[in-house]
This record gives sequence, structure tokens and C-alpha cells, in this order.
Amino acid sequence: MKTNMEMPFIKKIGIYLIILSVAGLMVSCASDKKREGDASEEYDQAESELSNRVKKVIYQIPPPSEMPTLIQSTGASFNPDLINALDKAGKYTASNKVAALNLGVYTTDIGYLIIYEKVQEALNYMEVCLELGESIGIQNAIDPSVVQEFESNLNDKDKLADILNRVIDDSDEFLTENDRTNIAALVISGTFIEGLYIATQLVETYPKDLLSDDARNLILTPLIKLILQQENSLADMIDLLKNIEGKDDWIEGLINSMVELKLNYEALDIQDQLDNNQSDLVLSDKTLERITLQIRKIRNTVTY
Repeated sequence: MKTNMEMPFIKKIGIYLIILSVAGLMVSCASDKKREGDASEEYDQAESELSNRVKKVIYQIPPPSEMPTLIQSTGASFNPDLINALDKAGKYTASNKVAALNLGVYTTDIGYLIIYEKVQEALNYMEVCLELGESIGIQNAIDPSVVQEFESNLNDKDKLADILNRVIDDSDEFLTENDRTNIAALVISGTFIEGLYIATQLVETYPKDLLSDDARNLILTPLIKLILQQENSLADMIDLLKNIEGKDDWIEGLINSMVELKLNYEALDIQDQLDNNQSDLVLSDKTLERITLQIRKIRNTVTY
């Protein structure tokens, strides 16, 4: 996948965080590429289909940093309460599925931290991501030299852009591996959930006493539109989770919660208006009330 050198730096950061996690998951199994002799053709086909769905979602959902970038453009201050606390990471290692989801959550939090130039905090979150990766057996997935190069150049945006281009360009071959697509699907879901959570929370907590309602709505409208436009991405995410093999009750519950979120989107019935750029469409945080409540419930379930 070739990237445009003119792609905004912040968007590259978001893409990098997704690809670093998912490509790492794929390459971790490269040495085990051959399956056991008794693996069934049906199982291989199911794995291949899930792998294709993973790749589709990766390339279609917006990077997790895109929403925080819009919020930053509104002048909102960094809010440390919106990201998942590092001291919770230890309890996620007891379950691979929870660890994978929260690996996605934490990588999205890194994107939010970088937007606001919280360099040391971002490095701390990177370390936790590596620990979670080790807990689910992908400790050799991420090339340490790339991570170290990334960490040592956080203040050099041009150098980071070069690193990101290299990682992204090399990622396609990694994504052809399908040995651990279940885990990859959960990581991607974690990034989506956290990105939508941060966005809706920032809209909900945007100061109400500094501006008139009209002025506040005008500033927040671009972000609210982007949140509302995630309906299709949400459908892709639900489809991805439904195709995970061996789902347990916890994952089924997560899927049901996301289906309910999709119903919240459908109840608004404004996608056509958004698509047609109707000038009379008035958007405010009240538009997002049900979506905000449901994504908060989902995120609390994942990060408990």
C-alpha cells in the first residue's frame, strides 16, 4: 500500500498505530505459516474470509487520531480523564480477548496523546502496549528497532513521516497472513471503540458556558458530522466480530451492544441528509445523546 507523502502527519500517526498493532499480529505467526496436517478445508476457508474482512475494515475505518484532531481544531484542552488508565493494564492479561481489545484501546490513546504532544505519556502507553502484546503471544511481532526509532524521533515530524511510510508500505505482506485474525479483529475493534468514545466524550464535555449555543454548535458540527458518519464503519466492525471463530458469551455480549449502537444510529435517520450536505441540518451534542450513552457503556465493558 503506497502512501501519499503529502498525507497529513497526524493521519499517518493514526494509520501507523493501527497497522503497527495488526501487522505485528500477523507477522508474529509468519514462522508458523504452515498449518497442522489435520486442519480442515472449511476452517482454512473461514480463516481466509475473516482475514479479508480484517483487511477491509483496516482500510475503510478512519484512523483513530482523526476525531481528536478535529477536537483539537476547536481549541478544546487535553483531557487526561478520557484515556484508559495505565494501571488497569495488568488485569487485562488474564484474557487474550480482553488484552487484544485493550491493545487497540491503548494504541488509540497514544494517538490522542501525540496530538497534544504528550511525549512521555505516549512512551509510557507504548510500553504497556508491548506488554499486552507479550501477554497474547506476539512479543516478537514488532521490530524493536522500529519502535525505538519511533520513540527517539517523536519530536521530529519529518523523520516520523519517513518511518510511518516505511511501516505502512511494508505492511501489505504482513496482512496476507491469517493465522491470528481473530486477535487482529479484536485489536481493530478496540481502536474503533476508543476512538468513537473519545470523540463523543469530548463533544459532551465541551464547555457550555463560554459561547452561545449557536456558536458552540458551529464549532462542534464538523466533529459531530464525522461521528455520525461512522455508521457504515460500525456495520463493518459488527460484521467483523460476528465472523470471529469460537466466540464466547462475553464477545457475543459485545456484539449485541454494538448492534444496539447501530440501532441508535439508525434511529437518527439523518445519513441521507449528511450525504446530501443539507444546509438546514442542525447538529448539536443532543443529536448524539443516545450514541454517546451506548458507546460509553461499550467502552466501560471493554476497559472495566
